[in-house]
Amino acid sequence: MTPSLRLIQPLAAIALTVTGFLLPSPAHAANTRGIQKALKFGMIAEGETVLEKLEIAKKAGFEGVEFNGPLGADKVKEIGAALRQTGLVVPGLVAGKPGKSLADPDDAIRNQAIADVRQTLREAKALGGTTVLIYSGYVDEKNPYADAYRRMEESMRALIPAAKETGIKMALENVWNNLFLSPLEAARFVDTLDSEYVGWYFDVGNCVRFAWPEHWVRVLDKRIMKLDIKEYSRVIQKEEGLWKGFGVELMEGSIDWPAVVRALDDVKYAGGWASAEVRGGDLARLTDIAQRMDTIFSLPGAKAAPKPGAGAAAGAKAKKKDLKTTTSLFDGKTLDGWRSINFGGEGEVVVEKGNLLIGMGDPFTGVVYDEGEEDLPKTGYEISLEAMKLVGNDFFCALTFPVAESHATFVVGGWGGAVVGISNLDGMDASENETASYLRFETDQWYKIRVRVTRNKILAWIDDKKLVDVDIRDREVSLRPGPIDLCAPLGIASFQTRAAFRKMALRKL
Repeated sequence: MTPSLRLIQPLAAIALTVTGFLLPSPAHAANTRGIQKALKFGMIAEGETVLEKLEIAKKAGFEGVEFNGPLGADKVKEIGAALRQTGLVVPGLVAGKPGKSLADPDDAIRNQAIADVRQTLREAKALGGTTVLIYSGYVDEKNPYADAYRRMEESMRALIPAAKETGIKMALENVWNNLFLSPLEAARFVDTLDSEYVGWYFDVGNCVRFAWPEHWVRVLDKRIMKLDIKEYSRVIQKEEGLWKGFGVELMEGSIDWPAVVRALDDVKYAGGWASAEVRGGDLARLTDIAQRMDTIFSLPGAKAAPKPGAGAAAGAKAKKKDLKTTTSLFDGKTLDGWRSINFGGEGEVVVEKGNLLIGMGDPFTGVVYDEGEEDLPKTGYEISLEAMKLVGNDFFCALTFPVAESHATFVVGGWGGAVVGISNLDGMDASENETASYLRFETDQWYKIRVRVTRNKILAWIDDKKLVDVDIRDREVSLRPGPIDLCAPLGIASFQTRAAFRKMALRKL
């Protein structure tokens, strides 16, 4: 969402107080999955020698560093000495340019690439690594898909003996090369080679512009040998261009990291390696990256949402709730009565540990009440719930509710994370009308939210503090134009934010 011009200045000041919420301190974000952190050597901006750079990586909190191969004997010797002095590890080497050339139409280029990968395999063994990342060829107008696929397969088969000899595995990476665009195809390619020395180096961020990484994880399954960690924003991609989508910090883009780590748990990827491949920098910058990775790998994940009607007899008609004086709208166990909204780009909606969790969407995720909705009161009632912001930087609760023959939304934490108010009054949204106020919202903290609708007024409270008390007589009450319409008559949504909800109830006045 874009702030109105009137709000840009106050929000800029507020942002200074809230931007730190995304990243808990290391003491609260221990890596609970045993996944070891590496980074690409080129990310280390400080230090002159390999030793100095590795010392910085270690101070930042990384356990390993990956280099581009082939390296040459002198560089292998220098790196080996630095590893012994720092105690860091080379999990593997990267065959970027050679890997891309494995599918080249030119025989000479392809043969040289095969020789370079063989050398990189030997160097990885010398440095104590276990894999060589293989850039998985390329397709363009002069290198047709079927031909590139065939040449890639032939080149990989030619390399398997060297992999066996060295004991180093080759892990193909999903990249923007117009080849292996589906996880099904990637899995089939690995299986066709039928070798324990061939697997996949899954890059979480590289598939986000056209897919969902958690889907790739479950398809690739045991074929995943290592992970590359980066972020991607579909929103920035749409506004500024494809490559600009990578210009966002970890956990601040379109990836639903809890869903990703849950998928990794499901395929039992634990104790392996994950390598950062993002914009590098000095010690402070690298430390921030390492801490964000620890936060990701300490996330609880998200269980799969139950299928509609699961557990009920086939064809059984859902029992309507009898909305009495006070009615609970959420049982803390199932999505009974609620339906995930198909915004397009929405995150996962699940129930876990008594809470309704909505994943980070691109940009919206939400649920709508669809059980006995015709019985919902239109005035003379109060809705209450508790909401918690987990990850994100915009509204974590947009509660849409009936107002006579129309609807309105109570926005909590909008326009950069601080705006609270009612959308819309006389065509003006919560950032523009007199209900607007500005609050700081912490992550991992429950907030009690209450909205009351009477014939003449809309009132709203957060933690028993009245924030809205507006007379709606002779006012036009409506929803903000756009996808929020899908939340009517009663719904909850978030904007690029992961959130939790509980204790949802409706009380007739």
